[in-house]
Amino acid sequence: ELSKIAMERCATARCAVQTMGDIAVDLGFYSADSGDPAAPLYSASSECLTVADAEAGDVWIFNVLTGRNNASAIWAAQRIPPDHVLAIGNSFTIRKMNLSDSDNFLYSPGITTLAEEKGWWSPKLEKHEDIFDFFYAYGYTPPEGVVPANLGSVLSFYSGRRMWRVFSLLSPAEGAKLDPERGNLPHTESPYPPSVPAPKASVTLQMVTHAYRDHYEGTPYDLTKGMAAGPFGNPNRGAGAPEVMGQWERAISMYRTTWSFINIAKPRGRSVVWFGYDAPHGTAYLPFYGAAVAGAPESFHSHEGGVATFSFHVAWWPFNLVNQYADLNFEAING
Repeated sequence: ELSKIAMERCATARCAVQTMGDIAVDLGFYSADSGDPAAPLYSASSECLTVADAEAGDVWIFNVLTGRNNASAIWAAQRIPPDHVLAIGNSFTIRKMNLSDSDNFLYSPGITTLAEEKGWWSPKLEKHEDIFDFFYAYGYTPPEGVVPANLGSVLSFYSGRRMWRVFSLLSPAEGAKLDPERGNLPHTESPYPPSVPAPKASVTLQMVTHAYRDHYEGTPYDLTKGMAAGPFGNPNRGAGAPEVMGQWERAISMYRTTWSFINIAKPRGRSVVWFGYDAPHGTAYLPFYGAAVAGAPESFHSHEGGVATFSFHVAWWPFNLVNQYADLNFEAING
């Protein structure tokens, strides 16, 4: 809902992150999984967004979590340099913030207070008094005794492997400098950067759709290979039992994805959204134009059918049907 309000009120990405942050601080930010206000589950009350605008050409990362006792909120935003690509995989990615650099960093009042009170971060960790590591302070590190026993390793690669893969696919020269075994947790040494440089105009729509469809093909983590992929190279994996050590690689394309999209921001109402229903590896991306007056096809907003009622008049269902059918011989159909 914060992003909807920002879209109504703002013309720039900078305005949007400031507006979302201010509203979260004033009215609170929490979820149904936030837990007891006396002992909030901070990891279950957090979110990360990217915000871009066509006019100024700005791109910002916005990270937010609930505040003390589920009241108010703590947030940070970082401006991404021009000609960079960024990757977010269900995790905070804002690291070292220069709190005196308002051109590139925005944040909530007293951003360090709760982290210092809880012992999650200390100014003594930094060489300069204006530096604050947001993810180090407010990221989730699994405590001892949680199930599965190696949840720390699982979470590290759950997000980190996808960050590495996106950088490798969209900026190969920079991605080659990164260690795929590095992972991504708050206290990871020499962590991945929020973004990496890419040659100007080098990232194409086709590169992004290819990344969306990825299962680490051609890497040591290729989900289409090995015994678990079966005789037909199927990369789709269900969740394992909680007591089982480890888990499958978390690919970029997931069988449980409902939709995916690529926004191409252009000035003067020429923005385009390429939208596809169901899992990215089996979808077809269709263009929706910001300046179009006729609206989307009827099947894209039909109320016929439902989540448990099949209908060819609802666009999502045919996409889902094709993806399910393709699982019968994934390699032959998707190859």
